[in-house]
Amino acid sequence: MHVIFSLGHPLPFCPKQYAPSNNQSNSNLGYPSVTIVYAVITALSLIFTFIIGCKYNSVRVFNKKVRTENISNTLWMIFFLLLAIREASNTVFFGIPRKDEPKYLESVVFVISATVHGIATLLLSFALNHQRRYRSANPPHNSQQQSGRLETDPLILRYSWLKNTLGLPEILFCVLFVLYIVFLWLEMIKHPSRLFEILYLCVFGLQRLPILILILAIVVKRNAEGPTPRSKVYAFVGVILNLIGDVPLTLWASVFPESPTCPLWIGSYVDIIHVVYLVSLIFLFLFVRSEYLRNMEECIWDTVSQIQDTFDFRKF
Repeated sequence: MHVIFSLGHPLPFCPKQYAPSNNQSNSNLGYPSVTIVYAVITALSLIFTFIIGCKYNSVRVFNKKVRTENISNTLWMIFFLLLAIREASNTVFFGIPRKDEPKYLESVVFVISATVHGIATLLLSFALNHQRRYRSANPPHNSQQQSGRLETDPLILRYSWLKNTLGLPEILFCVLFVLYIVFLWLEMIKHPSRLFEILYLCVFGLQRLPILILILAIVVKRNAEGPTPRSKVYAFVGVILNLIGDVPLTLWASVFPESPTCPLWIGSYVDIIHVVYLVSLIFLFLFVRSEYLRNMEECIWDTVSQIQDTFDFRKF
């Protein structure tokens, strides 16, 4: 198999009894252990997307769905959906027997997977920053109430959501994403070039730096109304394991010593890293669920109070 990264190594083939060099091989998969883990991650990501969309993204008040900033998990839902798309493409690619693999396929799948991966990283940054703004600190008061006047300009009212959504952190995330895409294409155009490969990997790591900073800010901040210690553990473990699993598997293959046999019989050390990435998604989902349950009751009471304050009882 051609390796996109010259710094990496080909993935180990496990279980060994199905290796193509074995005359008794009856495997219909290119890399059985890797393909199976990719397939499980795909299914798990789709399940989490569905559960979050159906159960953990809104509350029902007076038979009407309500979604506020402190319970909205739309960013997490899109994040898991993007992961499902990425892992599905990898499942198909690594599942193709090597003898049937077109020469151009790896480059095409790499570009698709890396692009979706960059978007997913962008969404994870947005989701963690949303957590920091609306759930790990006291919810910000309405800016109109703070200013003491009611905004009447229809243009400002129409696009006020953009002002409340995009701040300096979000702009920084978008800039890092654009840099990531630029260096991804440069790496592909100049391939093979170790210089552009190293530059791409540097930007790859740089895009994930805000995620590390955000999760530390969420965990370290002490607030009686913020996440519970259990939620912080879910978030911290999930993000750290996710960052470990984010490193391309071919680079992990160059870190671990080569072995003529599979250390785990059905899998290799690289598969352990792959499973770690799977576990990270479970912890992130538990974090999303925990935070939703913590803020759900408050959202319901705030909605009911707002209805009571604005409802005109004189009509009855």
